[in-house]
Amino acid sequence: MEVIPDPWFWAVAIPPASAAAIMLPLLCAMDLAGIRVYLGRWDLMPVGVGVIYFGLWLHKRIPALWFFRVIYAVLFLTGSKLLYDGVTGL
Repeated sequence: MEVIPDPWFWAVAIPPASAAAIMLPLLCAMDLAGIRVYLGRWDLMPVGVGVIYFGLWLHKRIPALWFFRVIYAVLFLTGSKLLYDGVTGL
């Protein structure tokens, strides 16, 4: 089997848990870079922690196909809301 050199295609062959582990350092660095924006806004912290544990629970309980369907649906809804806000000017 030939290895595809383009990293965008690696997601096809990497299991979801391994992909998450690979992306974690990059996501942590992005969070550290943007943390000054959120300083003093700790009111959403419990919601964030709850959503993280919900995603973990969901990942362990349902098959990968349905997990990705749920995640893509949530991303679609979030993207639609952001697009609507951008078009209407908030």
